[in-house]
Amino acid sequence: MAQAESERHDAVEKSPRASLKRRLRSELEYIRLVRPVAFVRATALDARDAALRRPRDPLTPPRRLAFVGSGDFRAGGSELRELLVELGGLRPTDDVLDVGSGVGRVAVGLTDWLEGRYEGIDIVPRGIEWCQRTVTPRYPNFRFRVADLYNRHYNPTGRYAASEYRFPFADQSFDFVVLTSVFTHLLPPARDNYISEIARTLRPGGRCFSTFFLLDDEARQRVREGRDGVKIRVERPGYWTNNERIPEAAVAFEETDVAERFERNGLRICAIRHGVWSGREDGSGWQDIVVTTRAG
Repeated sequence: MAQAESERHDAVEKSPRASLKRRLRSELEYIRLVRPVAFVRATALDARDAALRRPRDPLTPPRRLAFVGSGDFRAGGSELRELLVELGGLRPTDDVLDVGSGVGRVAVGLTDWLEGRYEGIDIVPRGIEWCQRTVTPRYPNFRFRVADLYNRHYNPTGRYAASEYRFPFADQSFDFVVLTSVFTHLLPPARDNYISEIARTLRPGGRCFSTFFLLDDEARQRVREGRDGVKIRVERPGYWTNNERIPEAAVAFEETDVAERFERNGLRICAIRHGVWSGREDGSGWQDIVVTTRAG
């Protein structure tokens, strides 16, 4: 069943509808809306490195592809792996789904450690294509595919709504699902659909490691005082955002609402670790981490 669903999805991805013209439009719109200055600077630095023939780690993407996260790519991946293991309970034999896999930061961090199957999906084609060319040939248990989703901030020409998207995998396909910096770009209907899909694709006893901007009493107060690092200022029904025109740019949810939604889908919260995004002094890391497990 899982193989048949995967083959159907691959056929769609390889069909004429997934045209080069549409992908180029997506790329140009992404650059225009999100980070034009950073992209130009990164491209220039890549060209300089090539001209000087500087050696490059084959599993570190070019600067122009690093559209998520910051800092040292390899170090960041290793730190994430440690968090997934220590806080999330990830095991080497787990089958892993990475929703929002980006340019492979989590994947590369797991390559010499994970024995199970890894599937990464993301809405930005160039990140997926780099991983397909670079990671999969070296580590065949790591696979990547494009999720052709509409996102006003990251993929404004995407075809499908995140609120209706079905992960392209069969029920109970994975032991572990990871989403880093994904829920921070989803509005409530999409958030609720993703949580439902996490529950559907997790096996009994499986775990989910996800990051959020969560609003408890302390975070909400600091946001209202303008002390947070995200500049969340706009309150809308069910969420807060830092951008009225593109609300998906950064989204914060009430912690109680997130907990209730997970529990409604049979995902029990095991741990919440608050980050420092809101300006709280006792946080660890940047975003808030939520670890849940699916009922057996």
